[in-house]
Amino acid sequence: MSSNTKVKLGKVKVVRMQDENPDLSFLGRYSMVDDANDGEITIDREARGDMTSSGEYKYFIAATEYYEQDYERMISYNNQQWCMLGIKAEAKVFVPTGQNGFTIQVIRSGGLWGVESDAGESDLKEIEDEQIEDLKQQLKALGIKLPETLEVVREE
Repeated sequence: MSSNTKVKLGKVKVVRMQDENPDLSFLGRYSMVDDANDGEITIDREARGDMTSSGEYKYFIAATEYYEQDYERMISYNNQQWCMLGIKAEAKVFVPTGQNGFTIQVIRSGGLWGVESDAGESDLKEIEDEQIEDLKQQLKALGIKLPETLEVVREE
């Protein structure tokens, strides 16, 4: 795209989205049978009185030696005390189509998924800033002129 095509930059935003199907294997997994592998530790949920219905998994197989913390973290996830997020930046650009028309294109950063929602706000902001920088590089590569100060809207 040449710099004289008059592509205009529109709204730029950063979005935090809930990850509906996160990979929580770093904490462990639930199982109906005690099928732990070497290095994994099994917690019997029924013996602890942590099962609330007969359809629940009887065992939690922890992924690390910090099995109590992993188990408590998984319980807090299941109780919706935190979630996993994806964070991305995106920009609308207006591309001329001729005869005073244009089409709107959305350019997105690569995004980062698997971010814990209860991470510190400074950590979340750092990830957002990284996504904004990724987006800026893409826009520059497309020849889109960026203002000196890029106004970014943050959405959740």
